[in-house]
Amino acid sequence: MDRLRKNYFVILCHLEQIFDAEEFRRDRDTKLLAKGHHKELATLETYLYTLFILDVLEPLKILSNKLQTHLYSITQLQDDLNGAVESLEKMEEDYGHHINQFLRFAECEDAVGDECKSLILEGKEGNVFIKMETFFENSQPKQKHIFTRRRKRLNFDELKNIIIPKLIHHLKTSFPEDKEFVEHISSLNPSNLPTGVSMLSEYSKKIEKIAPRFGGNSARIVNEFIDIMRYLISNDYQTYMANIYLSTPDF
Repeated sequence: MDRLRKNYFVILCHLEQIFDAEEFRRDRDTKLLAKGHHKELATLETYLYTLFILDVLEPLKILSNKLQTHLYSITQLQDDLNGAVESLEKMEEDYGHHINQFLRFAECEDAVGDECKSLILEGKEGNVFIKMETFFENSQPKQKHIFTRRRKRLNFDELKNIIIPKLIHHLKTSFPEDKEFVEHISSLNPSNLPTGVSMLSEYSKKIEKIAPRFGGNSARIVNEFIDIMRYLISNDYQTYMANIYLSTPDF
């Protein structure tokens, strides 16, 4: 998606060259395909929707990258989740970086300032264009791109007010961990594991509090986990203890 944004107007120029080029004069299918893609990409609605999706995906991308790191600690989950939600909540009041950047450079033929911004975001009548020098520093394929408009306009203020609250709700319900749960699950950190068989009984009570989160039979999950701990401590104590204090344990 981000590559599409960076090369958006380059792609438009290439598509124009294809359906205008003499070499494709007899290749009707290619010309029609290029015209179809160009017609869609040249609309203000498609370009704005691309920027909107990129803005919305950014906090999710940051959260996802953190969750995928092999050293990630689930004790950080609540803070990282809150950060993603807060970023989305800011977009409820204002748009994200890409939309706001476009609004700074876009121009309207018959409106300026807030009136132009309203025309763009609320799907009102009017021509919108952007100068190509914004994207091409040295030579421009043409002076400006004038966006076409779909027959059915999109009101991006309404779209934003539908999508972002639903996304925030989904994040909150998909990661229901509260502070108490995060505290309980910290018992799985290597440094918090039991250091002897005599501690397993007490430790199992901590596991009981988080076992339901993993699905399945909670009692069985606890018993199997404790059996594994007992085996490791009893049969390879030195390796077990060494791994507890490693930053990347290798059990």
